[in-house]
Amino acid sequence: MDPAVLVENLRVLTVIKRIDLAATVVFLWDYFLTFGMEVEHIWASKWTIVKALFLIQRYIPFIDIMGLGMYISFGENISETRCTRLNYAWKSFSIVGVVTSEAVLCFRVWAVWNRKKSMAFLLAILFAGSWIPAIALLMVFVKTIKYVALPPPFLGCIVAAADESSSFEFFLAWDTVMLLLMLTATLRSYQRSGRTALFKIVYGEGIIYYVYLFLISLINIILNHNTSIPIPYRFIAVSMIRSLHTILPSRALLHLRSQIKQGYLSGLTSIEMESGSKAQAGGRKSRNFTGIKIALPAGAGSSTIATEA
Repeated sequence: MDPAVLVENLRVLTVIKRIDLAATVVFLWDYFLTFGMEVEHIWASKWTIVKALFLIQRYIPFIDIMGLGMYISFGENISETRCTRLNYAWKSFSIVGVVTSEAVLCFRVWAVWNRKKSMAFLLAILFAGSWIPAIALLMVFVKTIKYVALPPPFLGCIVAAADESSSFEFFLAWDTVMLLLMLTATLRSYQRSGRTALFKIVYGEGIIYYVYLFLISLINIILNHNTSIPIPYRFIAVSMIRSLHTILPSRALLHLRSQIKQGYLSGLTSIEMESGSKAQAGGRKSRNFTGIKIALPAGAGSSTIATEA
């Protein structure tokens, strides 16, 4: 490797490591801020698919962000082979975390579309069509990352070479479709009942979260395909994106459950929780569900959002 390029990469890696550390601190800071809400609204609730997904995406970052990520950035005397293996493990846990985080938000999109079977089928196809090729391309990309081992005082795994990845385009496509679905549902709700507290919490926050994810995915693509910058700079946003993929879905679910449990939402007259089994044609029963029946202010009608919670 050209010594001049190596020196430049080392300089850039110093910046990257600081951002990686900042992403870890942001994750921990948000975790402790919302831990009380998690205990109150998640731990005591019954086991559902959403609860399982929430807990997986909530605690995997302790492995990939805090454990593997920090060791890759600040570990001592790590060989090139070990760096490669650590990176595979890091990416594998990150994929599980990101996919489960997106699944949590996906349930929110399904809920605002009134849990229609057609929407469930569409979301399943879109989810598989976006994430399966994205994961496959990402693992191919990981194979192209080459490291160089340097003795102390140099720390962590030092990237020497890497190809571009097309996996991020699939991530962006997924976030774009989810954002459009949220915007469409939001517009329909606004036309029916106006800007209510339900609108702001269920729809408004959902849009904001997907806007954030859309923007960071776009930034990641721009960096990844910019061949004029040093290779390490292409990964400058990865750790922060990973942290946000845990923080945003966690806050989305916790905030909604918090508002429901309080028994009121500003601008609403009542909230009634209904639990049971929804009957289907032929006498069969679907999975258990929780319906959030919300009575809007006088003249605004009512709205029911069924969420598996």
